[in-house]
Amino acid sequence: MTTPSASHRVNPLKTSPPGRGLGGENLKAFSTPIIHECAGKTTPNNSVYDHGRVIGYIRGDVLHRKMQGSRHILKSPPSIAIGVEALRQAIRCGAETVFIQDMESGLEYRCGIWDFNSSKAISIDRGYGEQQALPLEYFIITDPKHPEVQLSLLDGEV
Repeated sequence: MTTPSASHRVNPLKTSPPGRGLGGENLKAFSTPIIHECAGKTTPNNSVYDHGRVIGYIRGDVLHRKMQGSRHILKSPPSIAIGVEALRQAIRCGAETVFIQDMESGLEYRCGIWDFNSSKAISIDRGYGEQQALPLEYFIITDPKHPEVQLSLLDGEV
């Protein structure tokens, strides 16, 4: 599977360079076979699994995930991790964007799914299987209570 051609890149969150994708040398963990096959663009019930547990769902070309920031945002480095198995499944099912909602703060995190398959991401295994952690600086972070403001964690401004 390769990334979409440049003519199909209308989503600013898609960041995979042409010619890079699942076979890229930077993420050999993505090259293993997918465990949960898709039926067309979605899995049964649109669910995405990691180690047998549902971690989110696919709607259109977006992987949706809800989390508790206090438990799921890594402290060092400040990042959000997704299991390699789940990423492979989501990509195979046509996901191009990741949308994560923090159920505690209400903040919303968006990025291109290909950011997890780039030099921006960090491969980790902290007891939950192989994961790709993407530093928060690569997410578009918004607060739905104040949609006109995009939060910048690097500057500490709101």
